[in-house]
Amino acid sequence: MRVAGADHLVPEQLGLYSSSDRESSPAALVITSGLMKTYNEDAGGWERFDRRAFYAVADAHFGEAAAVIAVDTCLTFLSRALSSEEQFQPERFRSSFQRSLALTEARILRQEGASSSETTLLALAIGWGRVFWGSFGDSRLYAEPRSEQINPADGNYLGGTARSVSILAGAMSWGELEGSIAQDRRCRLMLCTDGVPESGGIAAEEWDPQAICSILAAASDVTSAAANLAKAALDRGGSDNLCAIVLDLPRSSG
Repeated sequence: MRVAGADHLVPEQLGLYSSSDRESSPAALVITSGLMKTYNEDAGGWERFDRRAFYAVADAHFGEAAAVIAVDTCLTFLSRALSSEEQFQPERFRSSFQRSLALTEARILRQEGASSSETTLLALAIGWGRVFWGSFGDSRLYAEPRSEQINPADGNYLGGTARSVSILAGAMSWGELEGSIAQDRRCRLMLCTDGVPESGGIAAEEWDPQAICSILAAASDVTSAAANLAKAALDRGGSDNLCAIVLDLPRSSG
């Protein structure tokens, strides 16, 4: 599934999408242009294969096409490279995410030209009893019940520069979310663009991760969690586009 911000331009209106398959863990995506913008440069989506699943969100600062390119390129490459792996190792994810960044830059350059720039990308790979994340820029990953932001936010952006794989490797962040797939309790994750933590505006303090996670925890299902989170962001100011994916992790290894 792919969702483009260009299809969601009505201020305050939410686009809400839930997973339709029953074999994978529940997931829901919410997207909105916010209250103050008449354009939407965010995008998100997923690829799901039974107990193996890949998720991504992106935020482009100059035209929505680059965010769509980032999400589609990353998900397509990761799913093809990793979905059939029987033994999944951190290095395999790292190199695959790194390669997806280079392919994204090349595709942005080819389709949008050098004027298209400043695109963030956050991806999640789940399966094999493990959770891996890769990040480039200031999109965020939150985990509940840990009630914290997992990835560091930084000022790196993808653009139409077609940088080498090695250069991109030095700027990206990645890691494994260890101990998250529990046998006896739910773990809820959210990956989102910076429109969530910065919903109060760039002059306001960022939304506290514990407050964000408390909204995620209070909902009975991921669809309600995504909708409640987006509505709360709008109530907080809704100053930017936002795209968020909420998912519950499987309770056993895959």
